[in-house]
Amino acid sequence: MKIFSVGIENFRGIQSAKLVLPDHAVLIGDNNTGKSSVFEAIDLALGPDRLSRRPPVDEHDFYQGRYLPSPNPDAPEGAEPGPAPKITVEVTITNLSPEQEARFGANVEWLNTTTGDFYQEANPAGVDAAEIKAALRVTFVGQYDPDEDDFVGNSYFTRSLSEDETPASFSKKDKQHCGFLFLRSLRTGSRALSLEHGSLLDIILRLKEIRPQMWEGTIGTLAAFDVASDPSIGISGVLESIDKSLKKYVPREWGVKPHLTGC
Repeated sequence: MKIFSVGIENFRGIQSAKLVLPDHAVLIGDNNTGKSSVFEAIDLALGPDRLSRRPPVDEHDFYQGRYLPSPNPDAPEGAEPGPAPKITVEVTITNLSPEQEARFGANVEWLNTTTGDFYQEANPAGVDAAEIKAALRVTFVGQYDPDEDDFVGNSYFTRSLSEDETPASFSKKDKQHCGFLFLRSLRTGSRALSLEHGSLLDIILRLKEIRPQMWEGTIGTLAAFDVASDPSIGISGVLESIDKSLKKYVPREWGVKPHLTGC
């Protein structure tokens, strides 16, 4: 899989942009020039974990913070405002594996990688040429829903947005077949090995479905650890002070000795 191009509208500091990427790309620039916004935009469209966040976007994700319809100064008084601004991110993927082509077959298109044009015919001539490749387009759409008074967003197969009455969602399972990983704000090697959300180790453990079992073991170990028995830890004095204060208000013993409980 390779990201061929990214089109971004109304996201963060990007009003409108389209990037056509080489096989390997490095984004270089000063702070606050949009490097991270490009990767965040790709994560909106392809990242399997982004849509788990509720809402997936907020007012700060819209260009200049504008998410409400702007009144038309030329419209007659009482006229309905125009459409609300939308965040759109279209990602075009090439170099699909045989498994990806089989899974996304109905939504695979033919792309001329030299011109960036898509073939519209059902049986285009010349698809065997070296520059013609199978491609998949995915579009994220985010906007404010006034009825729910909340922000909504989802990724769709781009073709379905124009061809179907009900666009086909590009689901979390679909995203997992695309293999996109975004390591947020990775500035030090130590953070990559931390368990912070989005770190390299966190992603590996989630993909391998190891993390839940690991945390179960950690919680079990902590539950059996008596933190109050060792004065050198420094917690005993704090717990004893809390215990003493509680006895002024609670007409019974808190326990045989100071302790911690988890929930």
